[in-house]
Amino acid sequence: MQALSNMRRNSSDYQHIKDVAFVVALGFYLILGNINVFLSPLVGVFFTYLLLYLNKEYKSVKDNINIYLIFLYLIFFELSRGFYLFSAVVVFFIVLYFLKKRIISIFKSENWIFTIFVISAYIGTYLINNLFCYLQEKELFSFNFMYVFYILIDSIVSILLFKKR
Repeated sequence: MQALSNMRRNSSDYQHIKDVAFVVALGFYLILGNINVFLSPLVGVFFTYLLLYLNKEYKSVKDNINIYLIFLYLIFFELSRGFYLFSAVVVFFIVLYFLKKRIISIFKSENWIFTIFVISAYIGTYLINNLFCYLQEKELFSFNFMYVFYILIDSIVSILLFKKR
């Protein structure tokens, strides 16, 4: 009995369980988002997280795993919604290398910065996909009210999650 009392789980074991539960929850949310159009796909929230993460000096291995999981989520989002593969990733790198510093220098309020990041995620993905459709002479994606709804929801979630306290 004494040998079993020394076999306790430490906090790192619980972290792996939390990571797996988070991945399963995201997968379930992606499935539900395809069924119900009023659930935001959270693309803007993940864009904001990635752009804010790249400002940190100290990056742990766990954060790097989160980055890969977010890129994987963006790829599954594109595939499930009928977008071109890696279009969201292309938009992310365009915003990261060409627009991020300009957005931060123009807007001083964190709320506006988060909102512009979310807007650039959705509008950029829409524009890149329409560019690919135009180049292949296919029917363009239509811009509808749901983009505005998703931008609004993701902006609110980003402000609530990432605002400095």
